[in-house]
Amino acid sequence: MARPELFKFENYAASAHSEPNRYVGVRFSEEGVFLPEAGNTVVRHVVPGSGTETALIELRERLRALPWGHRFAFTDVPSLHMTVFEGVIETRRLREYWPKELSVDAPLEEATDYLAARLDDFEGPGPFDMRIAEVTPFGLSLTGATDADEKTARAWRDSLTEPFT
Repeated sequence: MARPELFKFENYAASAHSEPNRYVGVRFSEEGVFLPEAGNTVVRHVVPGSGTETALIELRERLRALPWGHRFAFTDVPSLHMTVFEGVIETRRLREYWPKELSVDAPLEEATDYLAARLDDFEGPGPFDMRIAEVTPFGLSLTGATDADEKTARAWRDSLTEPFT
């Protein structure tokens, strides 16, 4: 069985993108170092010492070894995670991304308190596993390891919409 192509080079070639990367200065520096980004996001951390962590470390080393591997920015290993649901982010204060009962000018601490209270009794829809669907310069695109896992991951995102709005 043929392996799926996880990195589509032509999608990210410099010749296809004349504009500077929109994340430079926001998510990472010109040197490829991730910048702090204050906010409240639901993440699923990679378990230290797990097979997943080992595979991700191997993948990042293989990407770094490419002739243009220096153009990637990599998350520090202890910070490896999957974003399950992107909540309020300091650098993205737009009405459609901010709790409707708070001003988009509200301090982040106020948004944190508001969301924490709304998540007090929250219970997610259950465990799920993911697999890599695509490697991009911005990270890994993931999909459920099985159809059931994909449904559960989407159920998490759907269920988190209520407390974050």
